[in-house]
Amino acid sequence: MKKYQHLLKPAQKKYQLEFKLMLSILNDQIGELPKGTIEKAQRQFIRIGKLDINTLFYINLLVPIVEFRTLKIIMNYLISSTESGKLCDFSLQLLCHSLLHFLNRCYKEKDEQEAKMIIKFFKNIPTTSYIFLEKLLVNCYECLFSGDEVKLESIVRVLKLCGYGKYAVSFERIKNNFETE
Repeated sequence: MKKYQHLLKPAQKKYQLEFKLMLSILNDQIGELPKGTIEKAQRQFIRIGKLDINTLFYINLLVPIVEFRTLKIIMNYLISSTESGKLCDFSLQLLCHSLLHFLNRCYKEKDEQEAKMIIKFFKNIPTTSYIFLEKLLVNCYECLFSGDEVKLESIVRVLKLCGYGKYAVSFERIKNNFETE
């Protein structure tokens, strides 16, 4: 991404903010973003209206940086105005990723009520090959919230066997971090 960012033509420089956010998210450096960058992203990306691919992409960028209280409003709007059966597969994946990131924030904020709402929404989405992984990851969060370590460990083993070790390690780290607090 860094290479591509430097190859942007002058007319494409307007995407610098998106690149900055994506790199910060991928490198787990959200906390190092200047307050001005976060405020600019919020002003530029929070738009209420039609839920299309661009809107869902921007919501994915915002989930890690928006204040949790504001994020709850955005997510409530998102799930109340979304008819999952009317979304294309890619839009549905983007929606699911936003909701997964939000579940992570709910877990960090210890907001079980919001998490239950998202989990319920996920359970109403038909399972397809496009979002099978996302639904499995939602089950991990459900186990984290309910304290079902046995089921969580089983799902983590399945993730590792299927080549999704990155996610498995992430859930192990989340679980361990919150057990020590």
